[in-house]
Amino acid sequence: MRLPAIHPVHEFSEKALNADPVLFSRILVATDFSSISRRALQYALCFAHRFGSEICLVHVIADHLSESAANDHKVAEQQMEEFTRAIPGNSGCCTVVIEHAEGPLSLWVAIERLINRYKVTLIVAGTRGVGARSEPFLGSGVEQIFRHATCPVLTIGPATQEGDLPDVPFKNVLYVTDFGPSAGRALGYVVSVAHEFGARVRFLHVVEDMEGSGIPTHEHLRQIHIQRMKHALSASHAAGVQADFCVRFGNVVDEILRISHEIGADLVIMGAKATAGWVGHVPLSTVYNVVARAFCPVLTVRA
Repeated sequence: MRLPAIHPVHEFSEKALNADPVLFSRILVATDFSSISRRALQYALCFAHRFGSEICLVHVIADHLSESAANDHKVAEQQMEEFTRAIPGNSGCCTVVIEHAEGPLSLWVAIERLINRYKVTLIVAGTRGVGARSEPFLGSGVEQIFRHATCPVLTIGPATQEGDLPDVPFKNVLYVTDFGPSAGRALGYVVSVAHEFGARVRFLHVVEDMEGSGIPTHEHLRQIHIQRMKHALSASHAAGVQADFCVRFGNVVDEILRISHEIGADLVIMGAKATAGWVGHVPLSTVYNVVARAFCPVLTVRA
């Protein structure tokens, strides 16, 4: 797969400045040089190839001791060089940026600066998800990003399959909707991805199972929500998009993961609600549980 040349971050083109944000014109990739970060960059390069995007690869150094900052920066430069060299087909096509930041939300502070400075329209990052005891990494870098970022975030979790990406990596897209504002905004990205990659879309709405409710009630709700999803699709100027519709009852995270497995989804797209304050002080959201356990990337969009 031939990849486009990517302009330096300080020379973003006039075309990118005026592009529709749904087309992912300017992509920021956050990396900690791990194998998951390498996978994240592969997906970013795929988007860049399809949408003509410009990529900035960023590593953030948390400066706890100012006297070590210079050495930390030099080490990071060496790691960045090795990291980009190991990406098949990369050939130096990404602009690299090493940022310094302080404080408990140092990663997000640095990323937010770059988002505002360069009008980033998509963030791509990898996450370790859960630890050896199945405990979430609350307050982790990626959780900071997708809880705070107003632009879409493509997260690659630890269960995502490895290996070379095919020329068309997104053939089956699962779109999860709760009919809220963030899900409504996410639908625009669903349509863009479906058109660009020729993907089929499964619409999914999950109803938390109601104790004591019977099958007639379930069937009545199923028909109502399917009509709501069909109406949303028809109103989104999605001509040519192949779609089907599904309503499930039960635990939201479990049903999302079950359906994604059933259809062989290679991308999940869903809305994400904003959370104020320090992320480590709140329970994991539905979104983060999906991201941490999904076998494919998850694109989250905030209202």
